[in-house]
Amino acid sequence: MTEANLELLGQTIRMFRERAQPKKISQFRLATLMQWEGTAPIVAIEKGKRRPRPETLNSLGEVLQLSPADIAYLHGLAGYRPITVM
Repeated sequence: MTEANLELLGQTIRMFRERAQPKKISQFRLATLMQWEGTAPIVAIEKGKRRPRPETLNSLGEVLQLSPADIAYLHGLAGYRPITVM
Protein backbone atom coordinates (compact mmCIF):
# COMPACT_ATOMS: atom_id res chain seq x y z
CA MET A 1 0.00 0.00 0.00
CA THR A 2 1.27 3.48 -0.84
CA GLU A 3 0.80 6.74 1.03
CA ALA A 4 -2.70 8.18 0.79
CA ASN A 5 -3.39 11.78 -0.21
CA LEU A 6 -6.85 12.13 1.30
CA GLU A 7 -7.14 15.86 0.76
CA LEU A 8 -6.49 15.54 -2.98
CA LEU A 9 -8.72 12.46 -3.11
CA GLY A 10 -11.60 14.45 -1.60
CA GLN A 11 -11.04 17.37 -3.97
CA THR A 12 -10.95 15.02 -6.95
CA ILE A 13 -14.14 13.20 -5.97
CA ARG A 14 -15.87 16.55 -5.48
CA MET A 15 -14.67 17.68 -8.92
CA PHE A 16 -16.00 14.49 -10.53
CA ARG A 17 -19.32 14.90 -8.68
CA GLU A 18 -19.69 18.51 -9.76
CA ARG A 19 -18.81 17.69 -13.38
CA ALA A 20 -21.19 14.74 -13.60
CA GLN A 21 -23.33 14.63 -16.73
CA PRO A 22 -25.96 15.55 -17.69
CA LYS A 23 -25.87 17.84 -14.64
CA LYS A 24 -24.03 18.29 -11.36
CA ILE A 25 -24.84 15.72 -8.68
CA SER A 26 -25.47 17.13 -5.19
CA GLN A 27 -24.00 15.48 -2.12
CA PHE A 28 -27.54 14.47 -1.15
CA ARG A 29 -28.20 12.88 -4.54
CA LEU A 30 -24.87 11.05 -4.45
CA ALA A 31 -25.63 9.71 -0.96
CA THR A 32 -29.00 8.51 -2.24
CA LEU A 33 -27.44 6.82 -5.28
CA MET A 34 -24.87 5.16 -3.00
CA GLN A 35 -27.72 4.01 -0.70
CA TRP A 36 -26.17 5.76 2.30
CA GLU A 37 -28.32 6.94 5.21
CA GLY A 38 -27.18 10.55 4.85
CA THR A 39 -24.52 12.85 3.44
CA ALA A 40 -22.00 12.43 6.29
CA PRO A 41 -19.83 9.89 4.41
CA ILE A 42 -19.45 12.01 1.26
CA VAL A 43 -18.88 15.17 3.31
CA ALA A 44 -16.10 13.43 5.27
CA ILE A 45 -14.54 11.99 2.10
CA GLU A 46 -14.60 15.32 0.26
CA LYS A 47 -13.03 17.07 3.27
CA GLY A 48 -10.19 14.52 3.33
CA LYS A 49 -11.25 13.22 6.75
CA ARG A 50 -12.17 9.70 5.64
CA ARG A 51 -10.53 7.16 3.34
CA PRO A 52 -13.12 5.18 1.40
CA ARG A 53 -12.61 1.45 0.96
CA PRO A 54 -11.66 0.19 -2.52
CA GLU A 55 -15.17 -1.14 -3.15
CA THR A 56 -16.63 2.25 -2.19
CA LEU A 57 -14.34 3.95 -4.71
CA ASN A 58 -15.52 1.46 -7.35
CA SER A 59 -19.16 2.21 -6.52
CA LEU A 60 -18.55 5.96 -6.59
CA GLY A 61 -16.91 5.50 -9.99
CA GLU A 62 -19.94 3.64 -11.31
CA VAL A 63 -22.44 6.17 -9.95
CA LEU A 64 -20.41 9.10 -11.32
CA GLN A 65 -19.84 7.23 -14.63
CA LEU A 66 -16.05 7.49 -14.38
CA SER A 67 -13.64 5.73 -16.70
CA PRO A 68 -11.55 2.81 -15.40
CA ALA A 69 -8.51 5.11 -15.55
CA ASP A 70 -10.25 7.69 -13.34
CA ILE A 71 -11.21 5.00 -10.84
CA ALA A 72 -7.63 3.70 -10.81
CA TYR A 73 -6.46 7.27 -10.14
CA LEU A 74 -8.81 7.47 -7.13
CA HIS A 75 -7.41 4.16 -5.84
CA GLY A 76 -3.93 5.64 -6.12
CA LEU A 77 -4.88 8.78 -4.23
CA ALA A 78 -6.42 6.60 -1.51
CA GLY A 79 -3.14 4.72 -1.19
CA TYR A 80 -4.37 1.37 -2.48
CA ARG A 81 -2.06 1.33 -5.52
CA PRO A 82 0.64 3.52 -7.08
CA ILE A 83 -0.76 6.85 -8.23
CA THR A 84 -1.38 7.03 -11.96
CA VAL A 85 -1.45 10.15 -14.07
CA MET A 86 -4.90 11.59 -14.60
